[in-house]
Amino acid sequence: MNRYLNGNPLPLLLEGTNPAVRYLTLRDIAGESGSRLESAYSAMRDCSFTKDILTHSKNGILGDPENFASIGSGSGWVLAQAVSYGLDCREPLVEKTIANIFSRWQNPDGGISGRWKPRHPDACLTGEILRLALLAGYAGEETRRAARWITDHQREDGGWLHCPVAGFLGMTTFLLFNRSGAGLSREADPATRSCIIATAACAMALSFLRSGDDACTRALVRASEFLLSSRLSPSSGTLVTPYNSGLYGTEPRLGLPVFCQYDILYGLLCTARAGHFSDPRTAEPFNFIMMRQSPEGVIPYDNFNKGMLFTKEDDAGSGGQSLWTTLNFLRILKSAGEL
Repeated sequence: MNRYLNGNPLPLLLEGTNPAVRYLTLRDIAGESGSRLESAYSAMRDCSFTKDILTHSKNGILGDPENFASIGSGSGWVLAQAVSYGLDCREPLVEKTIANIFSRWQNPDGGISGRWKPRHPDACLTGEILRLALLAGYAGEETRRAARWITDHQREDGGWLHCPVAGFLGMTTFLLFNRSGAGLSREADPATRSCIIATAACAMALSFLRSGDDACTRALVRASEFLLSSRLSPSSGTLVTPYNSGLYGTEPRLGLPVFCQYDILYGLLCTARAGHFSDPRTAEPFNFIMMRQSPEGVIPYDNFNKGMLFTKEDDAGSGGQSLWTTLNFLRILKSAGEL
């Protein structure tokens, strides 16, 4: 019995009720390879909810490429769903969508811009698109340039903020007129704390690159310090942007962030992947998660914020939302060498 688990949830994750969870558990937790993993990928690829994701495409691109960052319909969101379920660049739709986003929205300096005008890179979008590309096995010069932009734009407090749309007035201008706001004017202001969503997005992307890359390793150390000094929780001083406007004012809940979203389970996964799971400051959020654990070792799913894998209207009959939060908890333990 693992010291952090009340029971053994692996049989639940592997029983096959949810082929995506089974495949991801074999890939990320069991370290499976070869024909068994290939068979699990095929089963995940052929199940109804994965096929449904792939139907949201036009001209070989997933989602809406004109509004790629729109939660629920944009290319970035549908791509994030696909990669969250385990699809990768073996699917032409996935590879072509990643290439399309880089081609249309990556600036010459490597940052990914939102659809605002004039175009300015956004830290959250850059981190998310880089993470998805790396997870999907995308091979391209674009990923190196995105990673360089991220390490070059880490702020003094160890986090990332870089977003031209900020504050309620800026959001209104963006939504009504598609214009950039004055958010970048706060980038060099040390009194303005970095955004925890953007920081987690950038740190998670870099965690897939840190091997042999000193710049990524140094950036991850500083990012972990920012997350831990924030107690893995949003700061009331963070600027309101299109991606964090619905994050505050609620008690901590657990879910599965898919695109431009965050919760403490994800923050703990970031710190574990960066090698800082044993830091004493992880104790409070970790104990909060442990207290929610069922006798079977299952972590409940109750975060239905915009940008999470599930909404309250989604049917849990496809395998159960809590299988996904439990999988992420096991990813934390695996990354920390505790599983």
